[in-house]
Amino acid sequence: MNNAKYNPFFIKSKYPELIDKFNIQLDEYPRRCIEQIEGWQKEKNEILRNGKVTHERSKEYASYIMEAIVTNKPYKIGGNVINTGLIDNLPADACVEKFLVWLMPWELIQLM
Repeated sequence: MNNAKYNPFFIKSKYPELIDKFNIQLDEYPRRCIEQIEGWQKEKNEILRNGKVTHERSKEYASYIMEAIVTNKPYKIGGNVINTGLIDNLPADACVEKFLVWLMPWELIQLM
């Protein structure tokens, strides 16, 4: 029950047994932060030791959209838009996924 540690409905000072009953891992987030900070420190030390920085581009849209903005090179993404007659059997105000092309800064066109 991962959400429980953020949700006051499960963590009550009058009912500490609920923490065990629902297996609420109260230390999970701080533990993850400590591990992440240790990883950053190891990475920093490695960079300082050999001066080498490496990076592999992920498949996330952000870097590709930034590249499209900087280079004015179109980039196709799958994005969510208001259904303006794109899908007949869904309400007009529904959110639907469509392929979009990033043409230039702040301009998207929908692909049919």
